[in-house]
Amino acid sequence: MAGDWGLMLASAFLSMIPIIVLFVVFQRYFVEGVSTSALKG
Repeated sequence: MAGDWGLMLASAFLSMIPIIVLFVVFQRYFVEGVSTSALKG
């Protein structure tokens, strides 16, 4: 039942890369949205 841990960790890391890239690209919009909605109240 033991799997190839190196392969599983590599595939998990590769599947996280698009999410991290999207977060870095849109991080300024997330921060602006949170700060403007907090100031409206």
